[in-house]
Amino acid sequence: MTTKSRKITPNEAVGIIAAQSLGEPSTQMSLDYDEKVIVRQEDEINIVKIGEFVDSLMDKYGFTVEGDHEICDLPIEIYVPSLTEDEKIKWMKVTAVSRHSSPEKLIRITTRSGRTITATQFHSFVIRRNNKIIPIAGAELKEGDRIPVVKNLPLTQVCKVMDAKPILEKEIRFLTTKNGMLYAYPRENSRPIPQNIELDESFGWLIGIYLSEGSVTRNYVSISNTNEVILNKIREFAKNYNISFYENDNFRGFARGHDIYLCSTLIAQFLKATCGCGSEKKRVPNFAFSASDEFIRGILRGYFDGDGNINLRRRVIRVSSKSKELIDGIALLLSRLGIFTTKGYDGKSHWLSIQHHYAKTFLNTIGSDIYPRKAALEEMSKIETRKNIVDMIPGIGNILFEIAKQLKIPTRLVNNFTKRQKIGRSTLKRYISLFEFVASDKKIDISDKISILKKALESDVVWDEIIKIDYVEPKHQKVYDFTVPGSETFTTAEGIITHNTLRTFHYAGVAEAVPLGLPRIIEILDARKEPKFPVLDIYFHEKYSKDEKKVREIVKKIEELKLSEVASIVEDYLKKKVMIKLNEKAIEKEGLTLQEVKKKISNFSKDCKVKFSGEKVIISFPRKKYSEIRNFTTRLKDLKLKGVDGISKVVILKSGDEYFARARSSNLEGLAEIPEVDISRSYTNDIFKIYKMFGIEAARNSIVMQLKETMEFQDLAIDIRHLRLIADAMTWDGTIQPIGRHGLVGKKKSVLSKAAFEETIDHLIQASIKNEVDKLEGITENMIVGQVIPVGTGKILLKMKSE
Repeated sequence: MTTKSRKITPNEAVGIIAAQSLGEPSTQMSLDYDEKVIVRQEDEINIVKIGEFVDSLMDKYGFTVEGDHEICDLPIEIYVPSLTEDEKIKWMKVTAVSRHSSPEKLIRITTRSGRTITATQFHSFVIRRNNKIIPIAGAELKEGDRIPVVKNLPLTQVCKVMDAKPILEKEIRFLTTKNGMLYAYPRENSRPIPQNIELDESFGWLIGIYLSEGSVTRNYVSISNTNEVILNKIREFAKNYNISFYENDNFRGFARGHDIYLCSTLIAQFLKATCGCGSEKKRVPNFAFSASDEFIRGILRGYFDGDGNINLRRRVIRVSSKSKELIDGIALLLSRLGIFTTKGYDGKSHWLSIQHHYAKTFLNTIGSDIYPRKAALEEMSKIETRKNIVDMIPGIGNILFEIAKQLKIPTRLVNNFTKRQKIGRSTLKRYISLFEFVASDKKIDISDKISILKKALESDVVWDEIIKIDYVEPKHQKVYDFTVPGSETFTTAEGIITHNTLRTFHYAGVAEAVPLGLPRIIEILDARKEPKFPVLDIYFHEKYSKDEKKVREIVKKIEELKLSEVASIVEDYLKKKVMIKLNEKAIEKEGLTLQEVKKKISNFSKDCKVKFSGEKVIISFPRKKYSEIRNFTTRLKDLKLKGVDGISKVVILKSGDEYFARARSSNLEGLAEIPEVDISRSYTNDIFKIYKMFGIEAARNSIVMQLKETMEFQDLAIDIRHLRLIADAMTWDGTIQPIGRHGLVGKKKSVLSKAAFEETIDHLIQASIKNEVDKLEGITENMIVGQVIPVGTGKILLKMKSE
């Protein structure tokens, strides 16, 4: 049976997106239709609803149906902001989009900074643990966990000029060239504007002041403000663009107001089309996200000077609007400058606040044209930084404790951070400076550990705490997802980074089963002891294999479950205790009871004092050293509760009318202990495991089959007899030998033959030292010296008598 004939069972994971999620309990790994995401296409950044965006792509390029999924492999280049392993934001390519029926409930997550995301329970997110970024299903998240939100949004290419013609197609009637520039007119004798608008700080500032204080009609833009600095900047803009304007006072409020009107149909319609109108419908124009920092600074300066306020007592910079879309857009623009914001809603308006930690950055990059505000910014930027409860770095593992021990610094200085598994960014910065100073003074090399800390310190994200998790009814029939190979993450318009897979192991169809092409061929011919990506196909006896329910029950029994997967384990080095909090729901979901797990913990901890209290377990060992506690905890986390060693995630597939399972493992021996498994048909790509279980002939056949499948996938037609010859040569003596210098080639007697394969100079030098002789009995060595090879007629020596 070839992998090409295998098909996905109905309602199971399919395609690249699902193939990446080996072991998912469901295929429901997608976002709500209305969830907005950031995408870049043809160097233009847009904020789009994922459902609307994916639907439009499928309408244009079509899709394939696999099980419950509709999948569109994209023929165009679309990029999304993605989080890399070094905690940097990088634009990564989307290779496919998908959609499927929505489940009955969606999960809605709210963070401390006021951001939200709505997804299916098994859509995966990323968290930080032991200084590594790891994926986790939404259903496994809990309040107090921290997920990444963009703080620094990079941009590689910048849009400096905006073509106004497509936006104002209905308004433009005349075009003319003047002083080398193309100008657009709505009608003869009217005031023109350049067709190609330069996205400089001046134009950005006008958009910002319009978003905060402006309104628009058919023929003019009105801005209400009494500050002379702002009014002068508007007048200056009007003169630069040759726009007429007039002003008057108004008494609509409790005090005198002042309106200034820019009389330009084109400017009015441009702002209306790109920025919206009305306090509830204004938005940051999409082209702003692709513009230069100079343009963005202009927008933000105009907006905050018009609508913002600075509260020195509360140490915040704040703006508010009735438009959530506008507040979200402003927050995203601020992330371009490395400024993180907190958002909220007070029942009337959506607000955005910037903590004093970013006051200096705000002052240096955005600033203010109004003196009292600029002075307030300068004063706020001098305030000593307080603890920032939003920007805490989680999952630091034991690295601070290890550095302190290595430098012989009192570990009590870092015990609190290690215990709580989080540290503030500014605090971490101080500790890095301390560690580097002590290490330099004591001449101790801790550069590898410092680089890990600096990666966390200089990350492009804030690890935002989850404060609320709700289950909500879906509003649409479909849910949606992206496929982003490499990092497997993309970003919502709120800035939340979400993960489109739980595992990066691909095996949809033949291509994703094992690493194909040259890497896999090298693995086989080098007779590597373990393949880089082991694959285990598990077949069941006939009375089970056609019943999906029975197969799922068997798979549940096979999957390995470790204590760390159903419990949180924390060390307290001061009290010499290990505290375990069991997750009873997760334990019951795995078919175990709380008592069974407690018994296993008790048996594992025979030499320690164990105390049980409900879901809590406290293990005490007063006489043990810190290193012994650490070693104990490491082994405790790996305590096996059930299943077969090394088979932690399994997915169920279907071939014909038979179900089988696939896992990223090679433990055939462990499977032999499961009576429902048909071990004679089960198969792994680990050749040595096959050799150990079934003998050298089975290993030889596996070599032939794997070479053949790899070649066929690359569309290479090779006669199978060549592959059999290679397999025979590798296994002829009853063991598996590699082809290279440590195997068959290295055993050749001919010096020249070995030198012709690799390491030519080394072979020749060694042969010279040892005074070796090459008798030129083989084919290769005779070809090298230009003699007739000993094959065919070359083996025959003719003698003739001469008369």
